[in-house]
Amino acid sequence: MKKAFLLLLAVVIVAVAFLIWNRVSKSRTAAALSPANSIVRIYFAGAAKLAADSNSTAFTNIFCCSQAHALESQTLDKLSRAPGTWFKEKLPSGVGDGSTELRPLLDDLLKSEWVFELHDAPSSPEYALAIQLNDSRAQLWETNLRTLLESWTRIKAQDIAGGWKLKKDEPPNLFRIVHAGNWLVIGCGQDELPLSDAWADGEQMPDTNETNWVSAKVNWPRLAQIFPVFAKFDLPAVQAQVIGRGGELLPSATIGLSRPLLALPDWQIPRDMVNGPLTSFTAVRGFGPWLESQSWAKWLDLSPTPDQAFVWSVGQYPLETYLAVPVSNSVTALANC
Repeated sequence: MKKAFLLLLAVVIVAVAFLIWNRVSKSRTAAALSPANSIVRIYFAGAAKLAADSNSTAFTNIFCCSQAHALESQTLDKLSRAPGTWFKEKLPSGVGDGSTELRPLLDDLLKSEWVFELHDAPSSPEYALAIQLNDSRAQLWETNLRTLLESWTRIKAQDIAGGWKLKKDEPPNLFRIVHAGNWLVIGCGQDELPLSDAWADGEQMPDTNETNWVSAKVNWPRLAQIFPVFAKFDLPAVQAQVIGRGGELLPSATIGLSRPLLALPDWQIPRDMVNGPLTSFTAVRGFGPWLESQSWAKWLDLSPTPDQAFVWSVGQYPLETYLAVPVSNSVTALANC
């Protein structure tokens, strides 16, 4: 009887310990996946979805012309070669630049719905991409990325349920691709991929009622800590989105400033230059101190440094856009440029 009681007590203790561990584990996972840890989150509805939207007629008419297709092809060709150029010094000798494998995937990034997130983590940030693909395109992504990474790392990928993973020595050391319904979830991080796991389980995926065509949330100060190359721009946290309404593009943005704005100058709107009919008009002021501190802007050699700018588009020709900034002497400013 005593032994039975002790056995029962041991089972109860183990069960309680498991429940406590499970609760703590879930709490830690929830904390790790908090929106506050999101450094970059970008959503794109995909060209196929936009084309079906009645509000996109004017937009698609412009970007379906032959000139736009030529520009698209040229741009994607260059982008497909970029990773191989960036990592050239770290890659084994004799391997390709990856453009053959990457180029067809870039077509899907234009056509398909996807979401990308860079998520903060203690050891190394996690990169996650979820893209909606049919079976044949998903298989192409699996095959091409596996071929590319095995070539670049000289490490064989391991088959897992619904996909494959590859683990190497240097951080971020884990790369994984898995299927989640009609989504392909790609994750890269150090040892574990909590965000990719959540996406693969159907959590935090794009809302089926999402109305934005494009949305982006970027914590620039935190991004600059991870990638110092961005520090020189001294940008604040930004959240932006673009929707279609009434056949027009409606962009909007929220900027989180780390310090109060200085006194704003009076508007100097170039009324004699702005002639209708206008399709858009944007006015910005108060950025002079920031622009003055940017090394990349020194080549403009404008004195005094502009503290406001005006951008407008007219409806006569597609993408006909004008930019004006106030200067003390426009002739001298143009000569310096």
